[in-house]
Amino acid sequence: MRTLPQDGPEAGTVIAAQRGDRAALDRLAAAYLPLVYNIVGRAMNGHPDVDDVVQETMIRAMRGIGDLRDPQAFRSWLVAIAVRQVRDSYRARVAQLPPLADMAEQLRGPDFEELTIQRLGLSGQRRETAEASRWLDDEDRSVLALWWQEAAGTLERSELADALGLPTLLKQSEKHSGPHAPHFWDVNRSGGGVTMDMGCHAIEFFRWMLGRSPIKSVYAQMGTYVHGDKTRGEDNALILVEFANGVIGLAEESWTKQGGMDDRAEVHGSKGVAYADLLHGNAIETYSAEGYDYAVEKAGSTKGWSFTIFEEEWNYGFPQEMAHFVDCVQNDKQPQVTGEDGRAVLEVIFAAYESAGKGRKVALPFKTSARKPYDLWRSDGT
Repeated sequence: MRTLPQDGPEAGTVIAAQRGDRAALDRLAAAYLPLVYNIVGRAMNGHPDVDDVVQETMIRAMRGIGDLRDPQAFRSWLVAIAVRQVRDSYRARVAQLPPLADMAEQLRGPDFEELTIQRLGLSGQRRETAEASRWLDDEDRSVLALWWQEAAGTLERSELADALGLPTLLKQSEKHSGPHAPHFWDVNRSGGGVTMDMGCHAIEFFRWMLGRSPIKSVYAQMGTYVHGDKTRGEDNALILVEFANGVIGLAEESWTKQGGMDDRAEVHGSKGVAYADLLHGNAIETYSAEGYDYAVEKAGSTKGWSFTIFEEEWNYGFPQEMAHFVDCVQNDKQPQVTGEDGRAVLEVIFAAYESAGKGRKVALPFKTSARKPYDLWRSDGT
């Protein structure tokens, strides 16, 4: 059984193919045909045109390989071609919808989602995600198809991002009505407010999506608008992170949002955009006149309309984090996120408090003698 290279093709093979080596072209086509079939097949839900779109993708790739500037980027370049062909096919089909009888015939047999559920043994949220994806159109399905490949380890996260084109803007927002534990409210124990609590999540998300590109500057605005009776720290913050590659990261963090946890992310690129709504995106929209036990973290009331979450721990990533941690300890592996990453994020957080205190952009690297980030925002001795 042929396996897909996990680290991309050898540069020498790509270069040889660019120079007209037929054997090298054949090796590339044979190795990457399964990947293209997986992406196209899932994106088009097993439509009869799958074979045609795969063929057109491979033909365009083989004919255009000479235009590829970076041989190491072959796989992400091929994925981008596949996505374009799926979208072109979808637009052509929308212009001429098939008869209802033909559409009904297509729905009778097993689709890619059913095969995925059977072969991977999906359960719970993953099963429901696969089943629900059949109702997406191909424009949205192509993004989901890339996600499936990334989740299965076939694509790297950087390659998924490449399929959206050159990144231009990343956004992350995390909002709720305030923390559970009392130490979060005490800046002497926590070191700061909502930026210290949740801003770290956004900053590392930005770094992770961009392959930990160096950060050039930080600008932040903070304020205590609702919880002044509980904390001297900020309960709302906006943080602009400027990367050396020109990409901007915008973090919105809040302890004042009512109605339960809200956690969203956006990735904007030159060729596409992807939105993720961690909690509302896979919740059950529920109405109850009397209320019920639990909807989602920090929901407050469940009377009236609410968003009932399921597999909440999985959505937050706790089982995955614990499994990775145990694997690293047991097998002496390097964790995906290290102490150096934590130090880099903390530097940005200190710079953000400095920016909010001074009302200006702060360049990185940033050095300070402050004992805690809060002191750079308000020098009140607390």
